[in-house]
Amino acid sequence: MRIVHVSSTDTVGGAGRAACRLHRALIAAGMDSSMLVSGKHSDDGTIAEVPRQDDFATRLGELARRHYIDLHRTPDWNTYFSLAWPGVDLAEHPLVREADIIHLHWLWDFQSVATLGRLMNLGKPVVWSFHDQRAMTGGCHYSAGCAGYEAGCASCPQLTADPAGLTAAAFADQKQAWRRDAVTVIGLSRWMAECARRSGIWCDSRIEVIPNSVETEVFVSCGKAECRRRMGLPEDVRCVLFGADFGEEIRKGFRGLMRAVTRCLDDPWFAGELRDGRIRFMCFGNPDPEVARGPVPIHALGYLKDDADLAAAYGAADFFVLPSLEDNLPNTVLESMSCGTPVLALDVGGVRDMVIEGHTGWLIPPGDDRLFADALLRALREPDIAAGMADACRERVVNGFSPALQAGRFAALYSDLLRHPPAVESAIGIADPDVPAEIDMGPQSRLAMTGVFKSAVAGLAEEPLDKTAHKRGYYRFRSAINGDLENVGTYPELLITLEHAFRKRSGKSSRSEWRCMKLKAWLRDVFRKTARP
Repeated sequence: MRIVHVSSTDTVGGAGRAACRLHRALIAAGMDSSMLVSGKHSDDGTIAEVPRQDDFATRLGELARRHYIDLHRTPDWNTYFSLAWPGVDLAEHPLVREADIIHLHWLWDFQSVATLGRLMNLGKPVVWSFHDQRAMTGGCHYSAGCAGYEAGCASCPQLTADPAGLTAAAFADQKQAWRRDAVTVIGLSRWMAECARRSGIWCDSRIEVIPNSVETEVFVSCGKAECRRRMGLPEDVRCVLFGADFGEEIRKGFRGLMRAVTRCLDDPWFAGELRDGRIRFMCFGNPDPEVARGPVPIHALGYLKDDADLAAAYGAADFFVLPSLEDNLPNTVLESMSCGTPVLALDVGGVRDMVIEGHTGWLIPPGDDRLFADALLRALREPDIAAGMADACRERVVNGFSPALQAGRFAALYSDLLRHPPAVESAIGIADPDVPAEIDMGPQSRLAMTGVFKSAVAGLAEEPLDKTAHKRGYYRFRSAINGDLENVGTYPELLITLEHAFRKRSGKSSRSEWRCMKLKAWLRDVFRKTARP
């Protein structure tokens, strides 16, 4: 049995690390597993890289994201919102052709609706681990409580405006393009599985719950005293740890954590212990600058690339805080508990799948800073309670989230899918034969894209002129496009018109001019049947 995992990255980002952990767990279990990624950061020979191209289509995707999506984002939610275009067609890649099972992970800067449709139409079982909600929405990666993905993602509340109707078009094309009978959805948490069951795209698909794993032999405490010595901390302090890859993301909840800490300062005991240095707050990753300027001193650990350093940070803490407002099955909770460190978290998403109230940590109702502050104070006042949870935390992870257990669950699922493979005679799709899958988006999205780029070009006009080469290039592009978009009729004509403007703005002697000239010839050949004379 051969499995190929498709992921944007291998060891960077929570979803990439989770996918790589599964891949390595399967190999350790004796299975034939490989990975295809667009950004490889390890030296693992079982992982192959298919980098995205720095070409005209990629630049168009960046233009649409920056000057259509980002321009219209609401200020109260900044979680990633993706166009998922263009994509890399992997249908003919040797690892895909040789695989018995295609396992998809987080891939939204790597794959598009059409390239994913190609993979689903190969007649092979497809397993898709949902690391966030993007596969069931028209663009957002976490819905912030919106239920629009259950129907059609029209009027997205995360956008101040969507004049081209992009989210509804993307949702409709995903629903039409993807062979849901060929895909088994994996909810990494019960919450994510329930979201998939309610979604308008996946409600009729097979949906299973198989959580992520963590390397229990790596994430293990060497003893609190030794961990604190390694982190340069006194042994007799109370230590609170928090962190994330991208702390400026509102969804991560660090501003709410700081509001709760501010409330704690009203407590004389807390204020005195903090003043005397007997309470320490530690943060790893890239914190929100507002946290760094927050009400209490923060010991910044930086981005901990080495798992041993990360394990030492968890082991040094009395407890780990996860203030996320919405989350799936965060790796940090499993890593902390594997090191015997309990978790204080908001009771959202899949956190309850890991944290057992009063046994391996504390769960707080979201939206109440007072309750959050009270929980922090209780955990700090009674360190013996946190210490008493250490064995239960470790046991919970070893018995429920080990790599061997995860590999066994997936091996059983893969075997079952191979015994009942999807039918191939009724392959469906949305591809236009005259449009390569890499730059296809589906019929509804193709109609919407003219409006998207009209709006994006108009967004360029709102930027002040400066002398940077980047801005000069965009202004040449805006000048070159002029009013040509008003006369565009078909999707191929739209791409050719935009390509022509990019070529004119790039400068005759530049390397990008050479790339775009070659691409223009390719476009004209591909689109010759549909482009106007």
